[in-house]
Amino acid sequence: MQVKFGQRRLRRLKDWMHDSTAAWNRFWFRPADPTLLGLIRLCTGLMLVYTHAVWGLELEAFFGPNSWLSPEAAAVIQQGQAAFSFWWYVPAELLWPVHYACLTVFALFTLGVLTRVTSLLSLVIAVSYAYRTPSALFGLDQINVMLTLYCCVGPAGAALSVDQLVRRFRSARQQVAAGIRFPQLTPAPSSSARVSLRLIQLHMCLIYFFAGVSKLQGPAWWSGEAMWLAFANLEYQSMDMTWLARWPLLINVATHATIVWEISFPALIWSRRWRPLVLFFGTLMHLGIGACLGMWTFGLIMLVGCGSFLPPASIRRMLRVVFGTRHAWTVLYDGGCLVCRRAAGRVAGFDLSRRLQLVDCHAVDPAQLHAGLDEEDCLRDLQVLTHEGRCLTGVEARLALARNIRLLWPLACILQLPGIHSLVVRWFAGRQQARIDSGACGVSLSQWRDTLQTVAVPESVPVPAPAAASKSVSVTVSTKEKQLASR
Repeated sequence: MQVKFGQRRLRRLKDWMHDSTAAWNRFWFRPADPTLLGLIRLCTGLMLVYTHAVWGLELEAFFGPNSWLSPEAAAVIQQGQAAFSFWWYVPAELLWPVHYACLTVFALFTLGVLTRVTSLLSLVIAVSYAYRTPSALFGLDQINVMLTLYCCVGPAGAALSVDQLVRRFRSARQQVAAGIRFPQLTPAPSSSARVSLRLIQLHMCLIYFFAGVSKLQGPAWWSGEAMWLAFANLEYQSMDMTWLARWPLLINVATHATIVWEISFPALIWSRRWRPLVLFFGTLMHLGIGACLGMWTFGLIMLVGCGSFLPPASIRRMLRVVFGTRHAWTVLYDGGCLVCRRAAGRVAGFDLSRRLQLVDCHAVDPAQLHAGLDEEDCLRDLQVLTHEGRCLTGVEARLALARNIRLLWPLACILQLPGIHSLVVRWFAGRQQARIDSGACGVSLSQWRDTLQTVAVPESVPVPAPAAASKSVSVTVSTKEKQLASR
């Protein structure tokens, strides 16, 4: 009897350890969409560029040989600390070039250019700025360094970056060459992205918890007067909030609610039911800090850290709505031409919503997709079939695609300016004619017919018509071969 009881307890212990290990692995290492981490990198990089550009207003006063805080005084303050800063070794004549180089690195990190390298460089630069002027070190600088550190851990450049665009174009060209009509170009989920987001989340929990506990040591937070003391401080006052003196109960409620929110944040934020309310109250608090106390940069960077608790799938859907493609169009290209495949790959790379169908003109009969479409025109340039039934080609097709893809709206607005539009039309016409004359783009119709007879093509490739058509069109290569034979 005792043996069976012991075996049951041992089995329960094994099951509990197995479940605990599985939960631990899910919490830390379950692959996550890197889009949210890319958004955090983008916001952090913008804050790094702004806050360090501000140093340039008094660069020599902060970092020069005759700075307000001399190197000797800074060494006394940091005695016994591992405080590294390359500013100790920068001569006076290189002060401004080094500062501009640092801003350039921050800009590259923001854009996501060589993110693995620029993230590490940004971390070293931010730490060096902070340790050179310890008397000017505030919470904003600490949060900047913290977020930059965790961007180094995960694939912060896998989404919303120039690195991602380069990878999308390469993958799009490969998939277009393989005949895939809707290329799959979204970044793959990553375990390191999950680790990076979890580290940010846990760090934010520690920040809020210890901020709330430290406030309990001040009598003003117990008496409920702390919020009033902050609003009445003329040094930080950016908005006249002295009218709150007539509402002491409101001040007391706001003071104690802040304490309760900060201390309970590490517990309630992990509950899906409470998380929206916790984030909503935190947004109000930090926006209030920016509006009433003038600390906009600190309030915004704290909201960036709180954004790590947002669901990555919702962020991706939001970005697709904001920067995606408005209408479902069909793009016909010459699959036998390297130039045309590259052009189609660039179109697919910017199509975040995957609403553009890329169709090789060798696999369909263009005349059945659009009555005014000629086979030889498809071989010479891209043909765009809109949802309204129009057929566009040349520079007008590319301008229409730029207007349809929200990510390219700024470029479309610039290219539509009267002077610039005419220049672009003339440049594109000359460039396209030179390609055709040299044989780099476009082949004759007879060459295309010979290609159809020698290249193995799938027997049936259904192609849906544009959205405005009354019914779908299915075209097969066998039908095309019969038409060519009859001709």
